[in-house]
Amino acid sequence: LTGLTGGELTAELLRDWDVRYVFGLGGSEEVGFLDALVDRLDLQYVQALHEGSVMAMADGYARASGQTSFVNLHSVAGLGYALAPLVDAFKDRIPIVITAGRQSTPLRGQNAFLEAVNLHQIPRDYTQWTWDVMSAETIPEVLRRAFLLARVPPGGPTFVTFSKDLWETRVARAEIVPQSRSEPNLDVPADEHQVARTVDLLVGAELPVIVAGREFDRHGGMAHLVE
Repeated sequence: LTGLTGGELTAELLRDWDVRYVFGLGGSEEVGFLDALVDRLDLQYVQALHEGSVMAMADGYARASGQTSFVNLHSVAGLGYALAPLVDAFKDRIPIVITAGRQSTPLRGQNAFLEAVNLHQIPRDYTQWTWDVMSAETIPEVLRRAFLLARVPPGGPTFVTFSKDLWETRVARAEIVPQSRSEPNLDVPADEHQVARTVDLLVGAELPVIVAGREFDRHGGMAHLVE
């Protein structure tokens, strides 16, 4: 791609990776990304009145659809309000890519309005991976890694921050690697010894009870279990 802004690169990667919904509650720091959505009507912006609701909707969509959700928050306040449902998603290993805007690059380090020192590190204990985008040219690759690491077992939320100006900067040339060349193998091979032990326990039980986790939905096998 040539001549697109950082926000447009973000939107084009979402389209290429078949992301249909942006769950968000944006502000001034995210204008460059929001502008890119205006003419891309296939990307539906799902807004709520509180970031906790935004995260909860993204969590629910990922659970129900099996797809990786995409969330866009506003600076440190937006992240703070979203933190509780983010922790829930992390504990249940739900694949969500979370982004947040931060103060422009020239103003960082000056305690400017909406600046948060080490914003990308705040949720580090409840995410699979965090990153602060350093240049607009790297946006497609950073987001590709964020999507991959959100889905690779055991999975869970990833968090990426963008300086306001990087979403507005026009990039001479950038490349989006197709999802088909990036999708991880999510198959989890069974341990033969554990399978044999499980069968022995079930066959030998008078009143067997099976407690099936949500992994059956994610990796398949529910129909076989019911049968």
